[in-house]
Amino acid sequence: MNIMCRWVVPVLAAAAGFSLGVAGACGAAEAAGVSSPAVPGVPGSAQAAMVSNHKIPGHESAISCLTASRCVAVGYEDHRGQVVVLINGKKAAVSRVRAGSLVAVSCPSRFGCWALGLRKGGLSFVELGRYGTITRQIAVTGRAVAAAGLNQISCGSMTSCELVDNQYYRQPVGSVQLGSWNGRKLRLTPDSDDGTFYLLEVGGISCWKTTCVTVGTTISDSTDNYSFIVTIRHGKPAAVDFAPANEWGLHAVSCVSSSTCYAVGAYGIFATVINGDYGTVENGPAGNHEIECAGSTCWTTRRGILWKVTNGAIGPPITDSATPDFTGIARRGTGFAAIGETTSGTATVVATG
Repeated sequence: MNIMCRWVVPVLAAAAGFSLGVAGACGAAEAAGVSSPAVPGVPGSAQAAMVSNHKIPGHESAISCLTASRCVAVGYEDHRGQVVVLINGKKAAVSRVRAGSLVAVSCPSRFGCWALGLRKGGLSFVELGRYGTITRQIAVTGRAVAAAGLNQISCGSMTSCELVDNQYYRQPVGSVQLGSWNGRKLRLTPDSDDGTFYLLEVGGISCWKTTCVTVGTTISDSTDNYSFIVTIRHGKPAAVDFAPANEWGLHAVSCVSSSTCYAVGAYGIFATVINGDYGTVENGPAGNHEIECAGSTCWTTRRGILWKVTNGAIGPPITDSATPDFTGIARRGTGFAAIGETTSGTATVVATG
């Protein structure tokens, strides 16, 4: 999901026999892209054989798809959260919510989605039906919820979602790091920070049914950085794996089964994760912040650039000059739907392929 420069997130894995605190850092290496001709009617946009662009209102930062043709993008406009239903990338409907801003959304199947919103004193969970329309809005408030800072969500089903906190901390602190949502109740998982590890960043979360994976970077002392992979089963941290010290900076992860996920990060890392273990690594574009996969095909982004990855083979870059940065990407059948602000910052571009 969803941020140009990733924020720091603490992640608990007490069940695996360790605990993680937090320190702060962000940033990634840059890689050059290749521009494409403009799309008629959309100034400054890219046109490749498999990519088209459409403009939608508001400032959307997250996207997920119910089917290959129907997706939902969430964000805000005029200080109110909103949901934009998309049909093949084009705006079909817009709904406003009580939350001041919607920051994340996950559609585990064609039957519905959960969107996550920020509100005074806590969170709003917004249920979307099979057509992307709002069916329920549930406020969850309280001191612990507000302090948790949860703002990313991934659902294996409509009754099994996991959340992570990617707030930025200038100093190491202990905090609530994970949350589980069953459609009715939020359960927080607290951290017991013993100073063993301090996180530099967490790059998001991805779930397949009841198994979820989150990735990021931790530091054990002043010199050694490590990418980590935390597996969460049934709402509880179950295992952790670390990459070699020179392969750090995982930013995002996408799971295609309960055993197989793909992760991307700084310095051209494209990693296959098998049963929670850091596996095959390919050299790819540096500094990628988003990835979404279906089967053995993935789409990954860095700023306004897209790459298709098939069976580990990374294709040529496609630069979309309509947006300086893709902030969200989703599976759309075997294709993708990506969103980012327009270059003017006044609306959102949806790129589909």
